[in-house]
Amino acid sequence: MQVLLPANSTMEQTDEVLGVVRNYFLNHEKDAILSCMTSCGAGFMLRGQNVGMSWVRLKDWKLRERPT
Repeated sequence: MQVLLPANSTMEQTDEVLGVVRNYFLNHEKDAILSCMTSCGAGFMLRGQNVGMSWVRLKDWKLRERPT
C-alpha cells in the first residue's frame, strides 16, 4: 500500500504514519499477516519525504485461524 501525506510533511511524520499502519497489521490482523515492511521516501510513481510504502505478506490460507 502507499501513503501520501500533505505537501511539506517531514520524513519523520511519514515514518510515524507508516508505524501506525505497520502496528495495525501486525496487531489487529495478526491471524492473516506473516510480516509487514515499510519504507519512506518513495512510492509507486512518486518520490519525496511525504511518500511511503508498505508491503504486507499474508499467511497461507491453511495457516489462518479465523472461524468460517
